[in-house]
Amino acid sequence: MLLKLGGCCVIAGVLLGGVLFPTVGGIGLLSNKASDTVASVSSELAQGQVPQMSTMLDAAGNPIAYLYDPNGRRTVVPGDKISQAMKVAIVSVEDKRFYGHGGVDWRGTARAFFTNSSAGATQQGASTLTQQYVKNYLLLVVAQNDAERQAATDQSYARKLKEIRISLTLDKELGKQEILTRYLNIVPFGSGAYGIQSAAQTYFGINAADLNVPQSAMLAGMVQSSSVTPYTNPDAVLARRNLVLDTMQANGALNATDTANAKATPPVSYPSQDRCRTAVSVPPEPRAPASSAPTC
Repeated sequence: MLLKLGGCCVIAGVLLGGVLFPTVGGIGLLSNKASDTVASVSSELAQGQVPQMSTMLDAAGNPIAYLYDPNGRRTVVPGDKISQAMKVAIVSVEDKRFYGHGGVDWRGTARAFFTNSSAGATQQGASTLTQQYVKNYLLLVVAQNDAERQAATDQSYARKLKEIRISLTLDKELGKQEILTRYLNIVPFGSGAYGIQSAAQTYFGINAADLNVPQSAMLAGMVQSSSVTPYTNPDAVLARRNLVLDTMQANGALNATDTANAKATPPVSYPSQDRCRTAVSVPPEPRAPASSAPTC
């Protein structure tokens, strides 16, 4: 046990050293190249450009078709157009120390590292919202082919180290509110909805600014597994929503009365998937042709 603990400490030290001192020793040349890559990706992430949905109108100004990237429908909205309830819900369930760390939750990283090392498998994650934003951006925006998408989700220490270094840089350059806004504008919520505005319209027929507590808790709960939606498994979505509400209460975002009232809110009548008008997926160059039958 002591030997395993010692080994974990050594590996953790190497990871930390890679973050803080990228050009030490014989790996200097390799680390310098890695640093150039990190700087390049960090610069692209700082710009934060993401594919959005475009609407085609008829002569009378009525929408007749939607054009969007193969990754799904997305309409980017500024932070002041996202409800505070949604921001609180996602921070509570995904990264409760978001406002206290510098892009990486070292305490959570260490805990997950020792838990996974002891188990011999990945049982616990520790990615902050900043790290999740980096991973989603690399996967959904930067990656252009299967190999790059695989690299963006690789479980190697090298990818994690790169993600950590980029996250530390972004936290300093962008600040918490901008990172939170960008995160909510990029993550998938299932049913082809990417970003919080598209999710709010898909599941509730409203704008992101108008999401209330139970609605926000439901969407926050779907981020972890966007394949589980009100259309595919409403009971699981409701159970996850209530778990998020409990987490919000435990983190001090809700009191017991507010939590009970939110849980008592009956499931809404979700808009049918048939509510979508004609949708045409048009990928930007140089991406491959999109599917001819996008989901809504």
